[in-house]
This record gives sequence, C-alpha cells and structure tokens, in this order.
Amino acid sequence: MTSSAPASPASDLGPRPAGAAQASPTGQPASGAPASAFVGLLAADGARLTGRVAEAADRLDAGIPAARFDARTASVEDALVVALALVAGGLDVRDAAQHAVAGDPAPVIQALHSLAGRGGVEPYLLRNGLEVHHFHALRDAVVAVGARELDESQD
Repeated sequence: MTSSAPASPASDLGPRPAGAAQASPTGQPASGAPASAFVGLLAADGARLTGRVAEAADRLDAGIPAARFDARTASVEDALVVALALVAGGLDVRDAAQHAVAGDPAPVIQALHSLAGRGGVEPYLLRNGLEVHHFHALRDAVVAVGARELDESQD
C-alpha cells in the first residue's frame, strides 16, 4: 500500500529539533530518494538518528503531544527517524517504511534490511545509544495508536 497521503497517526513523532541539520548531506527529500541515500545515512549518522529516536521516545513518555509527521515532505533523515522509531515500537520493517515515506517504500525497506548484517534495527539502535525505556515508550505509543485506529474502524 503506497500513497501520497500523509503517514498515519502511528508516525506522529514530532518535528525535528530546532537547529537540526537538514535531512541528508544533499538535503534530498525522502520521496524518490534511492536506497543508497538511506543506507549512507544509516552508516554515517547512526548516533544522530538514534538520538532523534530517543528524543521522540522521551517526548512520548512525558506525554507531550507529538506533531503530525507528513511523509509527503519528509527528508531522508526524517523518514529514517520515523521508520527506526516505528520498528523500535514494534511495527515490522515494511509497515514502518510505508508510514515513513510517501510513494515507494522499497528504498527505506532495503536500507533497514541492510542492518540485518549487524543484527537488525534494534541492535543498531542499542549500539547507538537507545535505551530499554525508549523502546517501551515507543511500543506504548504504537499500541495506543493501534487501539485508537481499531476503535475508530469499528464505529
């Protein structure tokens, strides 16, 4: 399932911190970016990406309402942060990628699968500083959104 619609509420992780650098070294938008842009950022900036995932988890854990993420205008970095956070929150790679980028999610899927040689997404995040309480906060948020969507679908 791919569309140009914004990502679902499951990806409400909030805006990039003030003063943060643009998405990728080239400022490339995520939509239409090749897998190499995502893989390169995972390899080069794991600590920064993980730091942003941790910040999102901390905001969610503190009960701070998250700003809506718009996959149509996301940068490569923003899309990776959302995808990593959603996988850490319990979604599978394919679903996380579909929420993170408008259009074809294949490049994000390929990039996340590139982490398999290093243990996968969760070990990548742990090695780069994500802590267990962050995983719990992200999982709680994903479960809460899933329950809310299920309730709405039954109305």
